[in-house]
Amino acid sequence: MLNTSKTFFTALILVFFVACGSSNDPESLTKDFLSEIAEGKFDIEKMYLGKDVKDDGTKEMFTGKLKAFAQNSKAQTDKKGGLKEVKILSSKVEENKAFVDFEILFNDGSSNKGKARLVKDNQTWKIEKI
Repeated sequence: MLNTSKTFFTALILVFFVACGSSNDPESLTKDFLSEIAEGKFDIEKMYLGKDVKDDGTKEMFTGKLKAFAQNSKAQTDKKGGLKEVKILSSKVEENKAFVDFEILFNDGSSNKGKARLVKDNQTWKIEKI
């Protein structure tokens, strides 16, 4: 089980993407994003993949990988009895950056803790790294 948790967060860290949602505060965006990923409800239209991702096939590659990751996360979440809650443990905003510590609680009693780094781009908070 611990390996699954590490794999979940390692994969997110390795992707280095930026996600945006309808929420305009770091805490809500982090909760919404993690809930969607854990439930396999990944929507590429809510994602901003960063300035390095162009429409030359790179975007499609990231889209495919992220969709597959969301599906895998759903399977792992289901093995833990489903998602119970995403808790925000702390957050700190420094100008156009925010740092959010969170805990994902599963229905089987297990949990994962992590950190999110967000940036403010055109007055909208976006996840830079989890």
